[in-house]
Amino acid sequence: MSGKRASRASGPRLTWWRRRPGATVVGVALAIGGVLATFTLWTDGAGERAGPDPDVLALGETLYTQSCASCHGAAGEGFAQAGVPAPPLDGSAHSWHHADEQILGLIREGGTIMPAVGRAWSDDQRAAVLTFVKTRWEPWQRDRQPGTIGE
Repeated sequence: MSGKRASRASGPRLTWWRRRPGATVVGVALAIGGVLATFTLWTDGAGERAGPDPDVLALGETLYTQSCASCHGAAGEGFAQAGVPAPPLDGSAHSWHHADEQILGLIREGGTIMPAVGRAWSDDQRAAVLTFVKTRWEPWQRDRQPGTIGE
């Protein structure tokens, strides 16, 4: 031998999608199916985000006004009571960074300072309040909120 390595007879190395075309087709089909399913579930089918049920929204607004607005503000602006560090819920702060389950848990169990205002409420009532609060958020905040249960 002259010190050179023998070249591969098989030719250049193929990229993964050329080595496994069947897997590529299945992967692309699953991705497209996922996008279509998300589009259908999260919109009204015409590309517009479906709004919350009006009855749920009305219940959430009533409960929020009765139990939450005194601290978090009528418009969710926060810090409505002197000496009560209730954060804004209107999307101007970090509330939309929390998953639905975490927010529902705070409503049900309370937090460091927040009382358990929703302990006696049903799951549907707590969810209605969360639905109402989310109407104060920008669409991009709702889209990027982690752990969203569904709207």
